[in-house]
Amino acid sequence: MENINKPKEEVKNEEKPQLSRFKKKEEYPEIEKKEEPLTKREKELLQRIERLEAVANKAGLSKFDTMHAEKKEKVVNLNMIDGKVIISWNNMPKNRVEKSPKTGHWEEEQFVEVVYEDGETETMPYVVFVRRYSHLKAKVKKEIVNRALNKEKFGRYSFEVETEDGKEYKLGSKFVN
Repeated sequence: MENINKPKEEVKNEEKPQLSRFKKKEEYPEIEKKEEPLTKREKELLQRIERLEAVANKAGLSKFDTMHAEKKEKVVNLNMIDGKVIISWNNMPKNRVEKSPKTGHWEEEQFVEVVYEDGETETMPYVVFVRRYSHLKAKVKKEIVNRALNKEKFGRYSFEVETEDGKEYKLGSKFVN
């Protein structure tokens, strides 16, 4: 407030406070900047920026995502009965379902022939088959598209699969769930 009434020249000539109490730039030690590894959040942000720079529309974004997506391994369920893997089953040798004229109830006489991994076959009532089987998970190692001749017998695809215990099987898509 005291400089307000003074002429401009006097204010310029006035002594300025000494800044000697402050350290000079040379007196400070230099600190080296260390490059720290990126955090998970920073990596995600960099990836988002890369995605946005690579695309300009939704179609491009979808294409980028499919090209950079992690490949998931296919897992199928194999059917098992009494610890044996079912490789295939044949058409029902006996398939009779009708309404009884005496009782008015539906009567079923259905049998299915099951082929196990060791080549053994077993014919059993369809109801027993449906109630007794269990699933075993297996990773798909190879997927083969079947030609017209094999389509009816095995399904559209054939798979080479491997179970957790290391056993390998070849079977059609009709026989995996």
